[in-house]
This record gives sequence, C-alpha cells and structure tokens, in this order.
Amino acid sequence: MLLARFGVPVSTSILTSTPDEAARAAAEIGYPVAVKAQIAVGGRGKLAAILRSNSVGDIGVAFSRVISIEIEGMRATTALIEPWVQMERELYLSVLVDPELQGPAVLFSQSGGVDIESGQTPVIRVPLRRDYTLSAAAFRHGLANEGLSSKLVERVAVIANRLAHAFYTLDATLAEVNPLAELSDGRLLAIDARVVADDHALFRQNEVAALITSMATRRIEDLVRDRTGLEYVQMGGNIGLISGGAGMTMAAMDLIAGMGASPACFLDCSANPTRDGYRAALDLLLDDPNVKVILISVFGGLTQVDRVARTLASLLHEKPATKPLTFRLMGTNVDEADRILAEAHLINHRSLEDAVGAAVRSAGSDVTSS
Repeated sequence: MLLARFGVPVSTSILTSTPDEAARAAAEIGYPVAVKAQIAVGGRGKLAAILRSNSVGDIGVAFSRVISIEIEGMRATTALIEPWVQMERELYLSVLVDPELQGPAVLFSQSGGVDIESGQTPVIRVPLRRDYTLSAAAFRHGLANEGLSSKLVERVAVIANRLAHAFYTLDATLAEVNPLAELSDGRLLAIDARVVADDHALFRQNEVAALITSMATRRIEDLVRDRTGLEYVQMGGNIGLISGGAGMTMAAMDLIAGMGASPACFLDCSANPTRDGYRAALDLLLDDPNVKVILISVFGGLTQVDRVARTLASLLHEKPATKPLTFRLMGTNVDEADRILAEAHLINHRSLEDAVGAAVRSAGSDVTSS
C-alpha cells in the first residue's frame, strides 16, 4: 500500500481476517491466489506461512493454516489474498543506509526470494546521489557484468528510483522488494515488500506510526518500548532484572548466569528513568508468572540514587510487591539511598555480586525482600 503510492508496481490484494472473508476475496480476484500470513518477519515462504489456493474448496484450509503458524513468537491474525503469479525470474531490490558505502544505496541481486535470506547470493551495491536519486549510468555500470538485458536493467532502475523516493519520503531505514518478479511478458512486479521505519522519525510520519501501532503480531518487546520507552527482551529465566544502562544490565545477567541461575529478561530503564518508567518496569515483572524474584540494579557516578530509592519506596508503598525484591543502588548520595530503603524495610547492597547472590538465593525462598 505504501510503496504503490510511489509507483512501485504491486498486485491487487485484499486483507482478510476470517476464512469467509478470504473466500470472498479469492472469488473477487480469481483463482489461483496466494494466501499470505501478515507477520512482520522474513522467510515466511520457507515456513509455509504463504500458501497457494486453487479453488473455493481449499481457500479456508489455506487461510487457517497460515494464521496458525508461529514465527519468532508471533502468530498472524490476518492474511493477504492476491493473485498467484507465475514468475520467470525472482530478483531482489532494496534501498538502505549501507555501512560499506557509508550512505544510502540501492542493493540488487539476481537471486531474490528465499535464496537471498541465506546471505550467500551476490549483491550489487550502487550509492544514491545526495538528493536520494539513483544515477541510471551508475546503475548500468554496477550491473554491467550481470549478464542482464539492457531493457531489464532500465526497468529495474526505474523501480529502484521509485523505491528510493519512498525510502526518503517515509523516513525508512529499509525499503525492500523481495522478490521483484520478472513476468513472462517482461513486466516487473513487487511480489512482497518490507518497509522498516526509523523510530526517531515517527513523530512526523503519522500514518506509518498508526500502521505500526495497529499491527497485531508485534513482539512484546516492541509493544513495551512503544508504551513505556523501556528496552525489554524476554530471556526465559526466573530472575527479573530492572537495570540502568545496557552495559550494567549485561553485567548483571552474566553474574546471574555465573551463579547458576537464569535471567528472566533484559530490562533497561535508562531511556525512561522516571516514576512512570519504574512503575511500568515493576508492573511488567510482577505480572510475569515466570519471574520469581526481581533484582533492581542502578549504578552511576552521577546518578542521584537517593531519588531512585525514594521513587521505588513510594511505588512499593502504593502497590506492595508480591515477589522478593533485591536492590543494588550505587552512585551519588548512596548513604541516603540506604536510609530510605531501610525505612521501607528493604536492604540496599553496595556490590553487584552481593545483590545478585541475594537474588539467586531469594529465587528459591519465600522472603519478600532482601
């Protein structure tokens, strides 16, 4: 939908959320159709999340199958119905900020589709101009040894320029067409596409932001980040971790593992070290049935940890914890932080090793704080 506005050729498609809707859409488009699970990941074809339906007799089965497949912890609730296209060749085309060229570039490969996911196929890189347009001459030169007809190269160049325009206008970090199909009549058609938005530019991309928010298959980490600003990744263990700074969080996770336990998460509050941020972090871990104990570790020479202690004590007074809590607050005014936590009947450990040891022990006990 987004790329079509910039002239990228795409198929007619209908978004459906039930088998009946899928059947009506397929009848409108005409069989055979592709039934594509709407999950924001690559490699869906390999995982049977894209199926062909030949008739009204199997469209419902195809729809049910693609939305039942779980990929990277996500499961689709909708499927896109579009014409099944017979491709003569599968190409790959994208625009991104290329670290090798240190700027925006067009990437092209003759091996599109699932093959590109392997990372083994040759990719041609052609830098964009300063105005985010592609030089046709530079593109022809980049593809000179690919053995492609001049007519095909010119057609790809036109679509690449349109894709670059979309990339720039949408404030994207990636605009990708894979595969870009060459049909028997020579036309090129975007069979599938992906646009990755720059989170820092969403304030001026209202439509893109709304589309992201409405996606039903997003990971819990993305939802937490959007809602709270916290960096959160589930890890599967039973010791919940609230920390400040990615390095300190990783250090705590390493110590937890070194003591024979497992962290339940990576949860970095440094992007939102406010009362609301800590409240959200506590609620997230208190509501997680896998978390048996919560370790709160905040370290920093300039961090006024007495303020952190006062915030945490106030939050826990309003909503008492139902799980063991272990604290390690170290920074400016640490003596005052000790006093504030002690008044709330909580203990502050000065060293990370002591705090992690207490958390590991608490994970198998019935104490409420340590």
